[in-house]
Amino acid sequence: MKKAFIPILTLCIACLTGCHRDHVNPPTPPIEGVIKLNLISSEPYWPDSARTNIELIISEPGGKVLLDTITPANTHITASLITNAITVNVTNIYYNTLKKVYTAQTYLGVNPSGWAGDYSLSYYNPFGPQPQVLTPDSLTFTNIPSQRFLLFSQNAFTGDSQNIATPNTAIEEYSMVPGNYAYLLCPTTGQYKMIVPNQSNETVDCSTMDQVATGTFNPSSYFTHYFTAIYGYPDSTNQNSQIWLYINDGATDSALVNTLPQLAYPKKNIQKYAVTAAFSHGIYELAQWYACSDTINTNITYPDPSSYSLTANQNTQFAVTWNASKPTYYTTYWGDATVSWTVYASPDSTTLNPVGVLTAQKSKMLQGQDLTQLTFGEFTFETVNGYNYAGYLGLLNDSTQLWKTFASGGVAYYKHF
Repeated sequence: MKKAFIPILTLCIACLTGCHRDHVNPPTPPIEGVIKLNLISSEPYWPDSARTNIELIISEPGGKVLLDTITPANTHITASLITNAITVNVTNIYYNTLKKVYTAQTYLGVNPSGWAGDYSLSYYNPFGPQPQVLTPDSLTFTNIPSQRFLLFSQNAFTGDSQNIATPNTAIEEYSMVPGNYAYLLCPTTGQYKMIVPNQSNETVDCSTMDQVATGTFNPSSYFTHYFTAIYGYPDSTNQNSQIWLYINDGATDSALVNTLPQLAYPKKNIQKYAVTAAFSHGIYELAQWYACSDTINTNITYPDPSSYSLTANQNTQFAVTWNASKPTYYTTYWGDATVSWTVYASPDSTTLNPVGVLTAQKSKMLQGQDLTQLTFGEFTFETVNGYNYAGYLGLLNDSTQLWKTFASGGVAYYKHF
């Protein structure tokens, strides 16, 4: 029955068309869409002194350039782009004067209408806008049990100057956020002190201290733990209450890290914990896990290195096949001595002509650079809880969302070539 139905239907359509041929209206022209930009052009991980102006390029998937502008960093860009494309490619480029390299980043198949910036931030350990006033202050901790590798934190915005010249004493000079807890940890003993400073240049007696809880992640037969960082939010409704609670970094001090637990954290005064852990396999593979919740979770679902296959990794032809559930997004990295380029893509987009994509942008900054010399250097993918590709980039490119949102976590895989 199914085979007979199709030609009968086709015949009916043909008859109807023939009967009304004299009354067929001309085709309706396609309705052009508008992509409205209202964002800040910036690159947040380098100081302005290390970069030149930033070039923002927006193009249709077929290559037609809709916008190409070069502005100083942190310039507010507004524009209405007329296009029939549902999604576009967004590229930003700047010259890093310290590394002497052009740094480019491209987001394939996105709609930047809701973005507040053209460069992805991080959803890890979020904190809100910096307070306009940070008051210089100091805390003197006396009778501390150990001065080896003291960790101090009071807010996310300023580092501190630490003076341990006097035995069993630590003087922490920092810029204070009023109302935040101040936290001092002696990692080698697992003891900590947590107080809210209530006067300037306060002295805190550490004759009595609380003890951290400790833990270990479930082991992997493939990956080896080498890094943990823990942040805490005493007030889960205020991201600016964030304080740094713990670090275990094998890359910095392997001798010390072997004596410390993988996890150590206070169980009092913290409403939400943000935990980042990294695991390696040799020197070319890395897994990174993140969780943000009101408890510490030690049970990790590690990424599966066999969940993908790269069937092509040339700069004119890249292809990936997913052998398991698709991640939220993936990235590829391409570079040479003068250009460093990262490409974000949806897991549904599995083939790419990298040089073709970048050449089609017709970048003003990259004029004169031989893009055919770019080589493949890294492949990454990440699954972020509760986010698809568009939602994830919408979150990371909108700081106002990050100021309000605690993503529950995700797991990423990195492979260097």
